[in-house]
Amino acid sequence: GRLVKDEITYQLIEDRLKKEDCRNGFIIDGFPRNLDQAYEYDKILDKLGYEVGNVILINIDKKTLEKRITGRRLCENCKTIYSFGRRNPYSILNGGFSIEYKEGAFFKKFHKTTCKIYEVEVTDKQYDEVKSIIEYMKEHIEEYKYDIWGIVPRFFGIPLTLRNRYVCSYFVARVLEKTGIHQFKKKVCLIRPRDFDGLDGFKEIYRGNYLDYKED
Repeated sequence: GRLVKDEITYQLIEDRLKKEDCRNGFIIDGFPRNLDQAYEYDKILDKLGYEVGNVILINIDKKTLEKRITGRRLCENCKTIYSFGRRNPYSILNGGFSIEYKEGAFFKKFHKTTCKIYEVEVTDKQYDEVKSIIEYMKEHIEEYKYDIWGIVPRFFGIPLTLRNRYVCSYFVARVLEKTGIHQFKKKVCLIRPRDFDGLDGFKEIYRGNYLDYKED
């Protein structure tokens, strides 16, 4: 979205600093961001009888900043998928937690795979928790199996679960709920792919052949 107009920001800050709880001190974070805003901030402080106290400037080198920004994704350009299914693209046996690469063997065989890709905002804490769950499962990959036995009862609405046994939609829903990104209205083991359509805060950004997807 667009930035809030400076005039609105100035008024909001002035109105907030007029409150009694600011008399013993306050912290302004992320403002002013340029010289014009600094001049207007000085005017607000003069008007309210305040003086500039301490100013803290945090310098971050460009490479570190770039790493933090680009590291906000679990995978670059959605080229890696964490799922539950075939570990061997040529066999349905021994399915479980799988890591599938866009240019890997799975999509060379199943090159007509279609998908929907959603975008959702998360907090730093939620992001770290998702990443932690994925990393743990990668380290203990043999413990997580495809839940072939639970499919039938769950199809009839029976919430049968087995330890470390998942199907794709159940796995995704459990991660979303465990990290507080979304709370579902039914048990996560009963979530099906169509249940992700229309979730609050989730924006569909792509629908089609997975191999044709290119991030803007």
